[in-house]
Amino acid sequence: MTVQLTQLPLADIAPGGRLERAFLRVQAPWVERGVSRWIGLARPHGVWPCVVFGALAPDQTLFGTLVAIWAPEALDRFDTLFEAACPGGHTALSRPAGGVWHFIAVTRSPQGAGLNIGRILVRRAISWVRGHGGPEVQARTLSPAVGLPELLQMVGASNDGVGVERALRGTADTQGRPMLPIMRLHLGAGGWLDAALLDSRSDDEDSGGVTLRFGYELDGGQRDARLVAYRLWLRDRQATIADGDSVPIQWDTSGSPTGWSIGDHDDERVVRVPLVRTPRGSAGH
Repeated sequence: MTVQLTQLPLADIAPGGRLERAFLRVQAPWVERGVSRWIGLARPHGVWPCVVFGALAPDQTLFGTLVAIWAPEALDRFDTLFEAACPGGHTALSRPAGGVWHFIAVTRSPQGAGLNIGRILVRRAISWVRGHGGPEVQARTLSPAVGLPELLQMVGASNDGVGVERALRGTADTQGRPMLPIMRLHLGAGGWLDAALLDSRSDDEDSGGVTLRFGYELDGGQRDARLVAYRLWLRDRQATIADGDSVPIQWDTSGSPTGWSIGDHDDERVVRVPLVRTPRGSAGH
């Protein structure tokens, strides 16, 4: 199926806009979890520069969206977006040069299942950032670590720096991939894990308050090189599992292992070190 990727005018997805209902239907998974305050950023009157990309079917069904927010530097607290306006007086419709565009919500509708919508939207957003920010612009994400509390429980770790690092770097599914789907999405799209930010979001229990900040190269060749590094990292982790050198931490209904505790495999290929941070101004300080 052909999918059209387009920038959605903020007026179209605002209350009363022609795409408001379609946009909100796509965001249902967030709203049902009680994570909806960010939707107010994607409004023409928003106080941070914002751009929204959509994936449309031929019949104009909205299959998925990606929301990007600009800040003058990489943010280390998702909550900052709701506690202050953007420095410099920029608004949602501003398009400043330089700085950092943060992808804060990559969402696929059920109709878009199996079409790789998330990664397609990420590539589209990266292409847009490269063409709209000048030579100094950067691309990051502010992604909720959905599933992290359960993963910490599996490995018997606390929601602190040591425990989070152990859970993120030291676990794998049967294919050697990270256990958290958000890590599979962004590492599998050629990104790297820039930081795990503790105490950085106050409205998402499913993430344990932790934001994962991924980074992306804007140059396609450099991004491809990171993707190759990720695949080699997976290969090495798969070999360790096959050799019986990992410990099961999760099982399916038949009793077969589906998750593993696994050691370091030159993780610096895909993870920035040091990884875990307690952001400035958070409850941890």
